[in-house]
Amino acid sequence: MDQSGFSDRLKHLLKQKKKTQAHVATAIGTSVPSVHRWTKGGQIEYKNLRSLADYLGVNWIWLRYGDEAVESVQQMQTEDAAATSRRREYLNQIMDSENRMRQALDMADIVTWEWNVLTGSVECSKNASTLFNVDENALPNCMLPYTDNTIEELIDIFGRNAPHVWDFSVKSSDKAVVWFTSKAKLYFDVSGRPTKVIGVSFETTKHKVDIPSSTSVKP
Repeated sequence: MDQSGFSDRLKHLLKQKKKTQAHVATAIGTSVPSVHRWTKGGQIEYKNLRSLADYLGVNWIWLRYGDEAVESVQQMQTEDAAATSRRREYLNQIMDSENRMRQALDMADIVTWEWNVLTGSVECSKNASTLFNVDENALPNCMLPYTDNTIEELIDIFGRNAPHVWDFSVKSSDKAVVWFTSKAKLYFDVSGRPTKVIGVSFETTKHKVDIPSSTSVKP
């Protein structure tokens, strides 16, 4: 940075505000030789710079680096504000899209869910309990016949390119057997560690064949 610019601004302020080097030294807790060195373009520590700027009533960035630096900071702040506004707009759009998608899935009787393979917890869409006719805490057993598998086995089942597909059945409130098909895939974090299985389940009773496939799980 331009050392002479800082010293020139400092000397101009001292003259304008009728302050001596001794006044400055006493006010900010430093020595007169240090202030004198600053007026000659010497280095100034950040703490002393902030104290000096406060004492003289000026912006510390302007005092040290000049008008261009202040303009650059202001431009960066404006750009940051614009970027924040864009991010907020994008987030609102995403949330709106997710809400519309969730409503569409609910209307189509499709359950969406996430199974955390590390904690065993399952989060489901609100229509899950109604469609499966079970309490929320029973959903893992109903939906996921793989809860006792090891992580290695889960990677082999759900970690392939194509989603894993299986059938299962539940009993409705009138004791009728209702069949569902699930499609799910295992996802990994940035370190390559398996974290969650994300999937959907939808009713397939009308299309279910008489003899269940090997991937079927009975109630």
